[in-house]
This record gives sequence, structure tokens and C-alpha cells, in this order.
Amino acid sequence: MAKKDKEIKFFSKGSGDYIIWIVVIILLALGLIMVLSASSATALSESGNSYKYFKKQAMAAGIGLVRNVCAFKY
Repeated sequence: MAKKDKEIKFFSKGSGDYIIWIVVIILLALGLIMVLSASSATALSESGNSYKYFKKQAMAAGIGLVRNVCAFKY
């Protein structure tokens, strides 16, 4: 039982509801996929790099996730 408690320590008291975290991560992944599929042709014709907008969005998503974890943890 102690091992199981250690495994879900991140999702324990003070860190937010784990269902909300799962939903946020799923929606974030779907949003990144939509940005990639919708903007790759435009970015390729504008800059020659089809991942231009995806990289910007993924960077913002990563920063947002880190800030969320810090906000829930402290």
C-alpha cells in the first residue's frame, strides 16, 4: 500500500485534481495537433519551415504547464 501512495503522490493533496490534469493534457495535445495540421501549409509557404507555428505553440504550452505545476505545488 505504501508503494501505491508514493506513485500517486503528485496527484495527492495540494497538487490539484488528477482528473483535471488528465483532461488538460489531453486537450493540450489535441490543440497542438490541430495547430500543426491547420498551419503547416501556411508556415511552409511563408518561411520554409512547416513547424514554425507549432514550435511557438508548443513552447507556450510547455511554459504554461510548468507554471501550472508550480502554482499547484506551492
